Amino acid sequence: MVVHLYNHAFFTIMSRYKHLFFDLDNTCVPYKDKEPNKRLIELFETLKDMDFKLILFSNAPKKRIAPFKRALNVDSLAGAR
Repeated sequence: MVVHLYNHAFFTIMSRYKHLFFDLDNTCVPYKDKEPNKRLIELFETLKDMDFKLILFSNAPKKRIAPFKRALNVDSLAGAR
């Protein structure tokens, strides 16, 4: 849950980082999902509000990651291996 992001120890550690990378399939969402769920949207918005640069990646083709890139308004890398 997003509330855990405000844990002081977590924030202290994460304050050293500027970029966070997220794997799409079977990490952020199940492979069958075609768009981000509310929980993922809220998480990404919270992290962006904390000034993190977010990058979504997947080994799936560009057409798979594109709807998530648009909905979450983040950079992405498709075909990552």
